[in-house]
Amino acid sequence: MHKELKTYYYFCNSHSMNRQQVVGKEYILYTKVKKIECEQEYFRKLTNEWGNRANADCKNSLGCTSDLNSYETFEAADNEFKKIEKRYSDTSKYIVKVLDF
Repeated sequence: MHKELKTYYYFCNSHSMNRQQVVGKEYILYTKVKKIECEQEYFRKLTNEWGNRANADCKNSLGCTSDLNSYETFEAADNEFKKIEKRYSDTSKYIVKVLDF
């Protein structure tokens, strides 16, 4: 049986589990927008792998989220990514680490 390939445009991000209780600067992890063509099952596995990576690199004392955001087009992914990038650009509030994933 032939499995269907799909194109995904995605980026990942991670922030503190409880943002209201962050003391000091919040650690933020994110990736740039990427494109992958794969089966849905593989993409789900990628989501789990990002969760493991975010947890391993998490420096927030309250734990971290692990969001993998996927979109139908590069433009949609890039528009949302730019919002994230802008939100976390305030170095007085955030320590940002851009990961290759």
